[in-house]
Amino acid sequence: MLRSIITAFAILLYGSIAAGQALTLDSPGPADNSNFGVMFDVDATNAVTITGFDIALWDTFSNDPVYIYTRTGTHASVEHDSSAWTLAGTANISGQLRSVVNIPVQLNIALPAGSTQAFYIYQSTGKRLGYLNSPPAATDVVSDANLSILVGTGLGSEFLGGLHRARAFVGRINYSLIAPPQPTTATPVPTLGAFGLMGLAGAIGAAGVAMNRKRKQ
Repeated sequence: MLRSIITAFAILLYGSIAAGQALTLDSPGPADNSNFGVMFDVDATNAVTITGFDIALWDTFSNDPVYIYTRTGTHASVEHDSSAWTLAGTANISGQLRSVVNIPVQLNIALPAGSTQAFYIYQSTGKRLGYLNSPPAATDVVSDANLSILVGTGLGSEFLGGLHRARAFVGRINYSLIAPPQPTTATPVPTLGAFGLMGLAGAIGAAGVAMNRKRKQ
């Protein structure tokens, strides 16, 4: 009984620590091509929360705005449909050309295990973001135990223009694990052995004798 309680507590404690840990998944670089935006899908093996992005810059940025859009499911077939996307956040960034910088937007996008979430990172002032030319046959750019980043699409205008297929996001995904619900364990009901039953019977008998004596008085 005590051992089971200790084991359950240890599992709960470990899960809580793992769930709160900040994790990252880096997409390989350096960038060898560029555009004003890149769309890509993320597959979640385990339940995670996406908390932010780092992005590769092709040009030098000086307090230039970057927009992060997202949607549940894949970006395929909705590249030009702005109504299918939600603006998750925007921020101004600065950095040298060919560098990777953090986008200072705190996200809180939950991805259930087995789900796909699409992202679109776009820049509006004519500065280009870096990405990687990827073989069309590839679908998985990089993955870890929790996430996979898939090959995406480059765009020259915000939800407009030609679609440049087989382009891979270059940067970093910042995320944390979502703790799975802990199973409830029923508390075992104590059982009486042979001596326990005898003791209970004796106690009941003694109580009955006492009640009879009171009645006679």
